[in-house]
Amino acid sequence: MEEQHIGVYTSKTDDHMVKAPRPKKLLPGSLVSPSLAAAVINGKYVNAVPLYRYPVIQADETPVLVNKDGRLAGSKSWMWVYRFGCLYQKEQVILYEYQKT
Repeated sequence: MEEQHIGVYTSKTDDHMVKAPRPKKLLPGSLVSPSLAAAVINGKYVNAVPLYRYPVIQADETPVLVNKDGRLAGSKSWMWVYRFGCLYQKEQVILYEYQKT
């Protein structure tokens, strides 16, 4: 992982501030970092993972407080919800997964 620091300088005579120049982005206007692009390219061309493998997957993790699951009341647990919609146009597939930790 690469860490970048951008210096900010201020004048001693007035309140003028200047930022050091930033490195150029890999894809201007995009959130894609060089490490993310490298991971996608590595997966596609080295590990032969197709880019179209999961057309639509939605997932959510939500912390829940459960009173009866073998632990103290109010212990934090997790509910995971997955939704797959592209494979079945008439019926959506929704999977609920509960985890104690």
